[in-house]
Amino acid sequence: MIHPLKCFLPAFVLLLTSAADTGPLVSAAMQQTANAQNATINNALTQKENAMVLANQVKTPSPSGDVMIVDPKEVSKDWIHAFTMLKTKQTGSIIFTLLNGEKIDNIVDVQAVSGGYLLFFTLKSYQGLHYKVVKTSEISSINS
Repeated sequence: MIHPLKCFLPAFVLLLTSAADTGPLVSAAMQQTANAQNATINNALTQKENAMVLANQVKTPSPSGDVMIVDPKEVSKDWIHAFTMLKTKQTGSIIFTLLNGEKIDNIVDVQAVSGGYLLFFTLKSYQGLHYKVVKTSEISSINS
């Protein structure tokens, strides 16, 4: 167990050493130690303030308009609308290309899942219908 005076003593010494004038109780070595401690404390506070300023700068969006927030339901509606438009033009096979380079083709139908983050594809193959769910953020383009 730590004795209560051991916790109080450093604060008392700091109080004595922080005095502007050097009295009979404050030696030059004590004053030097106090100055070093104060410099360390000020340096730590300055670093913390700088870190907080940088953190706030990172969170603040740039005024140049680089960041745009779009409702995921609207994004999924756009992909489905583009699919429907291409389908009505009867341009041939419609292909969705994903960011990883994968291509989704032989598409019969595309539906948005209720939240808008996912698209539900119905695909035709020789074995029958298959289904695939893809995040809208993973879609790169659509073409035929």
